Amino acid sequence: MLTIAPEVREFSDALEDNGYSFTVFVVQEMMDYGIETVSQFEDAYQGQHLDAASFAESLCEDCGYLDDSNIPTFITNHIDWESVWSRELRFDYFEVDGHFFSNNF
Repeated sequence: MLTIAPEVREFSDALEDNGYSFTVFVVQEMMDYGIETVSQFEDAYQGQHLDAASFAESLCEDCGYLDDSNIPTFITNHIDWESVWSRELRFDYFEVDGHFFSNNF
């Protein structure tokens, strides 16, 4: 039988009380990265994505890096988003079970 630490259960319950639902395994891993309060979670959480490449592309789009430029789609369609993640973004963000978080919370 799996034993869940009380602090993991408390944080999981606090997240659920605020409308967020995660498995205790995801909550434990968030806590391993230092996210221990709902406020820290809300500051760090960047959403759920299929993979790191999807997150990298979404982040660049959300920041407006692609919208206001004159880069044609035939070029942007060939950006190696996995490389953008692994060489640039993975130092400032982390992933837990498809959920992405900022290290700066």
